[in-house]
Amino acid sequence: MKRALTTLYDLQEAESRLAELDQTLASSGREPAWVSASLLEDREEMAREVATALAGVEVGLLAVYREVQKRTRPAVSQVQDGICGRCYYHLPSELLRRVLAGTGVVRCDHCRRILVWPAAWRLQP
Repeated sequence: MKRALTTLYDLQEAESRLAELDQTLASSGREPAWVSASLLEDREEMAREVATALAGVEVGLLAVYREVQKRTRPAVSQVQDGICGRCYYHLPSELLRRVLAGTGVVRCDHCRRILVWPAAWRLQP
């Protein structure tokens, strides 16, 4: 489950970068053709990253992610020093233990985002 949750975080980051590229492309009508071509290549690469991340997320977890995403973006928040990285709510110790265990989806009591441990967590099996 830890791997699935960090993959979900990666998906969120890739989708965000893809949206930024789409905005840049939409406004690149004034740019030279070579800039637009480079942006298109970047967009294709980012779309592949999103597809790869999507393939790594189980259907149930993806459904929860999309549901949270409808209400608030970003849908996933990293825990930082015992605090939700998005709404800065001080998380109760039991919630922190559940996030650290990585055995299921844990959501912030305040903003309802999906909580994941920081990137260093990825180094653990």
